[in-house]
Amino acid sequence: MKSWDYNNNVDSEGASYYEAWWDALMPLTWDEFADDNNYIDPPTTFTTIKLLKEQPALPFFDIKSTNEIETARELIRKSFKLGVEAVEKWKSDHNEDPKWADYKGTVINHLMQLPSLGVRTRAGGNHDIVNATTRTHGPSWRMIVSLEKTGVKAWGVYPGGQSGNAGSPYYSNMIDMWAHGKYITLQFSPADALSSSALATTTLKPASK
Repeated sequence: MKSWDYNNNVDSEGASYYEAWWDALMPLTWDEFADDNNYIDPPTTFTTIKLLKEQPALPFFDIKSTNEIETARELIRKSFKLGVEAVEKWKSDHNEDPKWADYKGTVINHLMQLPSLGVRTRAGGNHDIVNATTRTHGPSWRMIVSLEKTGVKAWGVYPGGQSGNAGSPYYSNMIDMWAHGKYITLQFSPADALSSSALATTTLKPASK
């Protein structure tokens, strides 16, 4: 953790330990909101960190399932232990180092949620990060547009392919490109160029009364 650069990069192991720690911390901190009859969302990440720093003895930090009275200090220690145990179990189950992309295990699911048609990819980022790619969700369509005097220039990419056929090489051919933050140049042609290269035109006219 001390050597971690605070970036959730693909090969970062510090990110895996931190995220496992955080995933254990939030449920412990806001166990009051775990009741099935509760319809109130727990505080956000930003608010949680602010309260842990500025109000360490907040009554909410007491874990309901224990007899002792916990403060922010106990919460952080207990959740860190749980987070390390989670990562160590993952390492034992997978027999490999917990690099963030592998530990997170991002999967691009099929629209019908058919597991056999999903595609796993190695991607950095996570929720609450600019690269908001979690295990199952992320910024699907990415686009950069430059409006210039000489014409529109644009680049884009999405996690999929040009074919809906799972047997086609174009079914998922852009996923790795999307995961690595690369883009495809999008074609924008002037109106006169489009009209001159058109193979056919259709003109719609109002029906006469």
